[in-house]
Amino acid sequence: MLTLEQIAARQNGIGASDAVILFPEIPNSYCTPYQLWLEKTGKMEREQDLNDYQWWGHELEPVISKRYELETGEKLEYRAETVIHPRIPFMLCHPDRYVIGKRKLTEIKAVTFDPSKWGEAGTDQVPPEYVLQVQHQLACTGYDEIDLIAFFLNYRKSVIYRFKRDERLITDIENAVTNFWNNHVLADIAPDLVNMKDCKMRFTRTNGTFIEASDEIIDQLDMLKKVRKQKDQVAFIEENIMTQILKFIGANDGLKKDDKILATWKANKNGVRSFRLSEK
Repeated sequence: MLTLEQIAARQNGIGASDAVILFPEIPNSYCTPYQLWLEKTGKMEREQDLNDYQWWGHELEPVISKRYELETGEKLEYRAETVIHPRIPFMLCHPDRYVIGKRKLTEIKAVTFDPSKWGEAGTDQVPPEYVLQVQHQLACTGYDEIDLIAFFLNYRKSVIYRFKRDERLITDIENAVTNFWNNHVLADIAPDLVNMKDCKMRFTRTNGTFIEASDEIIDQLDMLKKVRKQKDQVAFIEENIMTQILKFIGANDGLKKDDKILATWKANKNGVRSFRLSEK
């Protein structure tokens, strides 16, 4: 959790979580380059309200740190200062913890375990957004290594992942940060709009006129019509399939095959039943 001073410092540069937004190949549902540009140019303030994952991460951070100390024998300390990149004054970070007596950091995450995204303990196989964050921190501090300790909320288990400096990735991060800051923030030129939210934020008013459609946009309109028609067809098919399944379940709690639960149709405390397929 950032302090008020750290939040103010972040306004003057790109932090580790900000840098992830600059890589379009990494899906980010929370922010886009355009929204980040609005924030960094002072045109919009970032919401400071925590979602559930952020709240739990903040509250559990001291406990997860103690667990790391217990498992590794290392001692950690928290430092409130903002770390500025030695050559790029608008690239900064706020490490979660420092390992005492070593040029080493720790990054702490409270997350849900997904076996498709997280590898074995001791590896560097974690979701790509976290890889960027830890390498960003190594770039700013000049340190050589960082451990990411992930506490998996759905299993109540912590796992330590280990990272060394990746100079090629660090260079990519430095270039992305420099390009965004110089060519968009300082130049006050908005980045490309990448989703519907960007468009709604950018174009809040209409001017009462119609614009001539290009051939490319006409193709996009035709494609949209097809997609919506297919969506309606899929919804109709899904409705029929669901009806047959729910009729079969009836007043029962769900479906099973031998000892394996296939689906449930249970009621909540308000008596409203919801259907769920088993994940496996």
